[in-house]
Amino acid sequence: MVFEKLFRMNLMALKSRAISFTEVLHRRIFGHEMSDVMRKFLSNLSWSFFGGVASSVIMALVTILAGKNLGAVSFGEFYSEIM
Repeated sequence: MVFEKLFRMNLMALKSRAISFTEVLHRRIFGHEMSDVMRKFLSNLSWSFFGGVASSVIMALVTILAGKNLGAVSFGEFYSEIM
């Protein structure tokens, strides 16, 4: 419970920093403040990015575990089928 609360607080702080950074960058590039629509878009984009990273990590772990459990020949056959 405590770990989950700390994780959420750190995630919120990280997201807040990233949005602050993008607001400064947006102001320097375009010369005006970000709109609420742009903030919402970037927030949704960040979830998509983290989802892609998480998916890649999970697939790498599954591939490693499959390789360890199946052995070289069986894993080669399995991998050639999925690719």
